[in-house]
Amino acid sequence: MKIIITVIIALLVVSSAFAGDTSVKFNTPTLVGGQKVAPGQYTLHYDIKGKTADVKILQNQKTVATTTGTVVENKDKSANDGIVRENNTDGTASLKEIQIGNKKEVIKIDTATAVGK
Repeated sequence: MKIIITVIIALLVVSSAFAGDTSVKFNTPTLVGGQKVAPGQYTLHYDIKGKTADVKILQNQKTVATTTGTVVENKDKSANDGIVRENNTDGTASLKEIQIGNKKEVIKIDTATAVGK
């Protein structure tokens, strides 16, 4: 019985931690964690640990911005990887949400302290 409980706990820990990469294109300057990212093609990397996610924006394998987010479970799975941006009054946008393809989890980015709001 003790072995079964240990296996179940191990499975729960493993299932709550995962990482992934997706390609994103920003058409306008985008704020990520308060850092302005120029328009262009990037790799978005996320590392989820429980209810928190570390997020990096990379270009040519170089980190250009980092932030953290909160992992929230939606009712339905996202069909594809995607991002949600919020337009700011200064013409920039702020990264607001990362959708993970074929998963119910999304990463919500706190944009309340972003520049240009």
